[in-house]
Amino acid sequence: MKFDSIESLVEYITNNIVDLEDFSRFSATIDNCVFLDNDNEFIEMVYLLQRSHNSILYYIKINLLISTFEKRIIADDQFQGVVKLESIFKENSDVYVQTFHNKNNITLTAKLVHIGERRYTVGVCRLNDDIISSMKEYIPYGQQINKEVINEIMKLSNNIEIEQYISSDSTVDIIRHYNDLFLFAKLENGNKTLTLYSVLVDMKKKNYVYDCEFVFNNFGMQPTLKWEENKLCIFLDDKYFAEVSLVKGNEYNAPFALEFENGLRGLTSQIKDICN
Repeated sequence: MKFDSIESLVEYITNNIVDLEDFSRFSATIDNCVFLDNDNEFIEMVYLLQRSHNSILYYIKINLLISTFEKRIIADDQFQGVVKLESIFKENSDVYVQTFHNKNNITLTAKLVHIGERRYTVGVCRLNDDIISSMKEYIPYGQQINKEVINEIMKLSNNIEIEQYISSDSTVDIIRHYNDLFLFAKLENGNKTLTLYSVLVDMKKKNYVYDCEFVFNNFGMQPTLKWEENKLCIFLDDKYFAEVSLVKGNEYNAPFALEFENGLRGLTSQIKDICN
């Protein structure tokens, strides 16, 4: 049994499941759906929604008592077009997703791993097609963030010092700030790759958290961050490359991720030899 939307899936479940016996029976009839947990009120599951142009892996939590639900996107294969989501299955207590690399004609299996929810989500979009088309190989390995940079930021005591620091370093900028919370974007440039980190700093408590958001080829060029038309953008040798965005809402803030055998997470981590 397949569904063309998450809403129709949830409606079907809430209309038909009234106890654990129903739950067990219906869970076996829904294609590409794996139930993670349930209690007297909630059901948690992952569902692979397959459409004509793309497939999306969702995390769904349904309140069976009042028929409400929340959904989060774990993976969407339309953004890179190389690694496609094909099916989902459970083996013992682990959940796996089968994907297909349509450039290399190989099947790749990823494990669903719990990562917890984040306070924010930073994404990269609107990549320069001309630069991407020149790419011969995708190199999914980045540099480690330079902790000395974060330590320098932690020493800053007011907005004036922060602005002066940012103006002196073209690889650091502010995505958003509120009161004592500053969300920074930081670029690290390696021999072959550029890595974008997000760093959330609490200036009052003097603590921080950071995440690796994006790793890509640097094409032998120098990456910088610059605001252009109210958008924070990545430039390569002063040529526009991509936009850095703060993802609003929780749609992409799923508590799970796909992890492949090589330890890398996300569909884009498997785009090797993209032009071959």
